[in-house]
Amino acid sequence: MTAELGTILGLSIPVVLSVVGVAWRLGRVEGRLTGVERSVERLHADMDRLREDVKTILLRLPAKPE
Repeated sequence: MTAELGTILGLSIPVVLSVVGVAWRLGRVEGRLTGVERSVERLHADMDRLREDVKTILLRLPAKPE
């Protein structure tokens, strides 16, 4: 019985450590994805502002004679 328990515990420790390691890595990946998502949102906002600026500039340009 003691040998069986030792075997179970011996096998369980690496499994537990692996699960903890995977969970930790998933947390890091999730954090990075959240950061990327925020960066994409800021990029979209910047593109919208740039688009408006270009429209304003184009409206101020004198018309070309044809």
